[in-house]
Amino acid sequence: MRKLIQILFILLLLGSLSCKKEPTLEELYPEQNTQPDEPGEIKVMTFNVRQNNDNDGAFNHWALRAPACRMMIEVQKPSIVGYQELSVTQLEYMTLTLEAKGYVMVSGVENLNAFMYNPKVLEMESFGEFYLTDSPDVKPPSDYGDWWDGYMRYVTWSVMSIKETGTRFFYMNTHLGLNTAARTKEMRVIEKKLKDLNKENLPVVLMADFNAMANESCFDNIRKS
Repeated sequence: MRKLIQILFILLLLGSLSCKKEPTLEELYPEQNTQPDEPGEIKVMTFNVRQNNDNDGAFNHWALRAPACRMMIEVQKPSIVGYQELSVTQLEYMTLTLEAKGYVMVSGVENLNAFMYNPKVLEMESFGEFYLTDSPDVKPPSDYGDWWDGYMRYVTWSVMSIKETGTRFFYMNTHLGLNTAARTKEMRVIEKKLKDLNKENLPVVLMADFNAMANESCFDNIRKS
């Protein structure tokens, strides 16, 4: 009898919680400064979504994380957000839910490093991808053993312009390797391709899951430039 009462109490509690009105984003995050401060200023975000893995436990499963990931973009309102580890399922979800909020998803041959931008703030002039290998313009075979750290690594890039001011910049989004040796080689490829692609020497926004601290030696050259 005691167990039955406890079960009934839990069911009643869950029922009362489910009847509560879901709070708005403004109610949940009243302190958020969601808009850039100055004319022509943009807000950038890099976001490793964490791959969708069916073996994940309750706390990490994408089905539970998805609404929070979408809500974060809605709250922060980045002008441009670069994703890492975006699976096809996650790409479809973020595209469906956030394009309804005015964002545009950009994904090329690969979807892992797709990005989104706000077309009211930015205009995309060009787009491309290259691979972090000795032959960056050619995708290696699917065998992960051909990649420097055993995982496919590549860069998504574009030339963007800020509509309010006409200011243009070169944008890059990537996900670097898991060890120093791989990251050093990958950064050398990025530096070389940046010189080849950014002929106008535009300001550069490079975002990533770098898998490293900012003071790592692999970033020395790009810091100087």
